[in-house]
Amino acid sequence: MDESQIQFDEFDKEYKITDFLSTSIINEICHCFSTFFPAQFFFLYPDYSIYYQTNLPDLLSKDDFISFEKSNNFKPMGIFQIKNTEIIIIPIQHELEDIGYIAFCYDLPRLSDIDTIKNMALFFQKTINMIIVFRYKYLMTANLHGQIVEDSYLELKEKANQLSISEQKYRKLAENLEKEVKKKTNLIKITQARLMQQEKLAAVGQLAAGIAHEINNPLGFIKSNIEVLNEYLINLIKLGKQIESFKIVLKNSTEKKFNNDIFLDWFNKTQSIIDNIDLNYILDDTDAIVSEIRQGLKRIAQIVSNLKLFSSIDMSGKTKTDINQCLESTLAVLDNMITNKIKVVKNFEQLPEINAFPGKLNQAFLNLMKNAIQTMNTGGILSLKTRWIKNENPCICIIFSDTGEGISQKHLKKIFEPFFTTKKVGEGMGLGLSTTYEIIKEHDGDIQVQSKSGYGTIFTIKIPIKQN
Repeated sequence: MDESQIQFDEFDKEYKITDFLSTSIINEICHCFSTFFPAQFFFLYPDYSIYYQTNLPDLLSKDDFISFEKSNNFKPMGIFQIKNTEIIIIPIQHELEDIGYIAFCYDLPRLSDIDTIKNMALFFQKTINMIIVFRYKYLMTANLHGQIVEDSYLELKEKANQLSISEQKYRKLAENLEKEVKKKTNLIKITQARLMQQEKLAAVGQLAAGIAHEINNPLGFIKSNIEVLNEYLINLIKLGKQIESFKIVLKNSTEKKFNNDIFLDWFNKTQSIIDNIDLNYILDDTDAIVSEIRQGLKRIAQIVSNLKLFSSIDMSGKTKTDINQCLESTLAVLDNMITNKIKVVKNFEQLPEINAFPGKLNQAFLNLMKNAIQTMNTGGILSLKTRWIKNENPCICIIFSDTGEGISQKHLKKIFEPFFTTKKVGEGMGLGLSTTYEIIKEHDGDIQVQSKSGYGTIFTIKIPIKQN
């Protein structure tokens, strides 16, 4: 034999069904399965001749199976009926080649659930395939052992070299596969991050629309009052010019003899202007208008202040954070979403400041409050409660509860999963609660949920006070 070549006869050997499945093995398997799968079992050669059948009257022949095969391919499964008997035929494969077939014959009136029968047949097929795999491994091990004993040292060395080459090849393939997996994983992470950013931008867009609405209200009556003040100013300027003209009357009265008629004419015109502009009303109303404008400007300043608190940038790291203030600023930002039908109940304890990312916590609180508000379309109560738990593991507890629709038990375990949502298409990507979960975990905290359909929802967050 040429030492530069190596023959793997056993690898190239074409195995038959008889090499893997002896009649005694088949008999034991069929006996076991027949206790819960009442059927007649056939094991066929590739040419459809019968290799084994259970000890029952002959129902089928080689010609029957050939006829079935012509009418329908047996891959992955063939189903045929003869009178009240149904037959399922499944191929037995080794190294992707058919080495035989299994046929199951059963009485239709006794076994009418075709899905159950199919599953049982597939389970039987998997069992046979497992036996073939183990039998093949045994044959390969035994044959290789005999071959190694008989081969010369040089042949073994050559085989080792070939195996080393194969190993290097597969290692390279494994490395490439690992790189590809990492590449795909990074791509998935980038895509998920982009989707989460889109979700945040969508939330910012909704908030911007609400804040614009909030600012427009005070701006509206400020603009209206300024227009009224402008009319008042025009009338007062007119009156001022008329009063200014009295200087001319006085000047004439010093240079010439005082003319009563001129003075009376000036006085009458002045009085007419005062009567037309209703000077007393202007003076009284101006004070009220200025007060309203101040209130409107104060309201706008408060909205901007709340927005500034809510949108705290956390790029510089954790800072001293007041949880109650975070909740207040988030509520203020959501003010436009809270209708008259929704009552907000606050029960805040005095809390110590903690090291946290206030902007991220505001985002988490916003997601929880917004979800609660959206579940109370017909009205309800949103309760916010904070507690300082003083035990061996001190923490701040924040409780969000609502009287909304609640969450069904089948969805309860999935609500923190990315992209899970029960909302309609276009109303959200299912990243709000998963983002909230990640933010709380980033603060070494814990978030729990209790809910039941029709009975509202309670979210409980605990954030430790001592943080790194």
